[in-house]
Amino acid sequence: DSGKSRKTVEQIEAATVRKRQADEMRENAKLLLEESDIDFEQKAIDEELDELSVTVLRRYCLAYGLTRSGVKQDIIERITSHVKRKRDGVQ
Repeated sequence: DSGKSRKTVEQIEAATVRKRQADEMRENAKLLLEESDIDFEQKAIDEELDELSVTVLRRYCLAYGLTRSGVKQDIIERITSHVKRKRDGVQ
């Protein structure tokens, strides 16, 4: 049925657009983090991530594909875990 295949093509195209937009958002977040000169690894090691705003913490999560939801402490734990995995060479 051509109506069904047209819908499938439209769904695939929409998914492709959403993925491209998500990739662009992730790259923009990484650029903003680089410009901020915040050393997330050092702050995680020094247990100083709580000094940062939730907005900045969520931007880090966006940049590295981590879940952005939750209260500040949940986000800090997520980032700390990510930083430790990166430092240990585990992805």
